[in-house]
Amino acid sequence: MFTPQPWNTYTVDSIRKVKLKPIENAGGYWQGVPHGELIDAVRKEFKQRKWKIVDTRYTLSEDYADIGASFTLNLEIDPPKGQLFSIGMLSSNARRRALTFFNGTVDEKTKAGVVFGQLECKKHTSGFDVQKEVESILDSYLVNTVDARDRIDWMKKIKLPLSVVDHLMMDACRGGIREKFLWSKLGLFNQEWKRLTKNSNVYPIHKDKHNAWTLLLAAGIVVKQMSPLKQMDIMRNIYDLLMKFGENLVKTREMLKNTGR
Repeated sequence: MFTPQPWNTYTVDSIRKVKLKPIENAGGYWQGVPHGELIDAVRKEFKQRKWKIVDTRYTLSEDYADIGASFTLNLEIDPPKGQLFSIGMLSSNARRRALTFFNGTVDEKTKAGVVFGQLECKKHTSGFDVQKEVESILDSYLVNTVDARDRIDWMKKIKLPLSVVDHLMMDACRGGIREKFLWSKLGLFNQEWKRLTKNSNVYPIHKDKHNAWTLLLAAGIVVKQMSPLKQMDIMRNIYDLLMKFGENLVKTREMLKNTGR
């Protein structure tokens, strides 16, 4: 296990100085990507697309083989009300994962990061063209981000009875996420949910505050305390969990409506 460092420990210049180390028994097909080269490729694409960087955060694993990056952006399209567009990135030169980008938003009130999905590149093998891969991923990112407002509005319409909230919180802590940290923070998860649903001054949400979007924000507040190298995967899993619940709920309602119940 490696111990990740906190966000904002590194600058672009310090990341460029991290040397790419050969991986033992990786074989000739493996091609690591220097962190500095990767970050420069991403920033170059942002500049060419005229995407303005509002905030940037970096982290490295203790062995310097893995990098995490989070960019808050101003795009050519308006973000959902109260949100800023964001893109996250995870990469490993220790063969722990393929280069992966995450599309989402940052809530301006709670500062919680929300992940709507992930975009995975090819693995770091011979012939891996960093600039080409980044260009392709950012094209996909824009396509998958334009409907962020619709996603949020849809989640706000998924009303959650208190009994359902308790079950979803437990499912978020155990179902496919397998993080002991979340189990230890279940009480905080519940506390943040109650704070967001009761105090309208904290976040002016949908008139029915007991909804899937509020629960996702509460999760985002708690997950911020976790390792930056784990936050994006976990938030994507929680988003998928809530979306699946919402879709099943809609199907059930339609079925009952069609049967006259």
